Amino acid sequence: MNYFFIKQYFSLRWKRWLTIIPIIFFSAVLLKYLAPIDFLPANKTLILKDYMFESLSYPFYILFVAPLLYCYLIYDIATKDYEGGYITFIISRIENRVSYFISKILLIIITANIYFFMNLFVLIIVGLIFRLPLQGECYSPILKTSYKLGLNIYSIFLIQYGIYFIGLIAIGISVLVISLLFNNGIYSMIFIVMCFIQSREAFFNNHKNLKWSLIGQLALSKHYPFCFSDSQVDPSYLSYMIGYTAYYSIKFYIAISLIAFLVGMLCINKINFNKKM
Repeated sequence: MNYFFIKQYFSLRWKRWLTIIPIIFFSAVLLKYLAPIDFLPANKTLILKDYMFESLSYPFYILFVAPLLYCYLIYDIATKDYEGGYITFIISRIENRVSYFISKILLIIITANIYFFMNLFVLIIVGLIFRLPLQGECYSPILKTSYKLGLNIYSIFLIQYGIYFIGLIAIGISVLVISLLFNNGIYSMIFIVMCFIQSREAFFNNHKNLKWSLIGQLALSKHYPFCFSDSQVDPSYLSYMIGYTAYYSIKFYIAISLIAFLVGMLCINKINFNKKM
């Protein structure tokens, strides 16, 4: 049954995936010029790994483009089944409603993984198009701090991947539950916009609120110890930010995912699908 839902999802939404590729590509081109402004010294050469890691934490991308596009891909994975009474057909052929809900979460996990690597692949392609060197002097605050701590490029990639991937799962499950509660995927988009507003405020004006920001925590550059390398950081809150690590954000996202999962389990068992068609 899980295979059926995965096949159904991509057969109905493959055009959406094709639609977002040019948007991601255009964003990646913009990031080639925007991301280095904050860290690259004048007359120095931008290398590929600096471009990639700093782009994945750049506000324009991580607060707006990435979460909004992902929400666009999955906001109606449940409500789409209401059309034409299709949901009653599905429910009648699976063990229970919980199995249906879990299959949607599995779909979120799969799409979050694909979405991350799609974005990463586009960044690499853009970097190669602009002939960014693979080797050279590293200026990225994220990478410089990582090297000082004895981490290699693979370790820091796994940290970046973990935050991004688990963060998207938490966002995706929240979006799924909201669409079930309100019987309309549009409310999920409204939810993401509200999260964007809160995250932007936390990102630029009140960094202490990053610890409670669903979207803002996707940015690795704002976590301890990487934030110490950011010249824009206000020293007044650095002591507070010491506890704001990548490990903290991963635990935060897991907690949000579990809470959303429990709410979704309660919701799916109480829904009258006949009234929603």
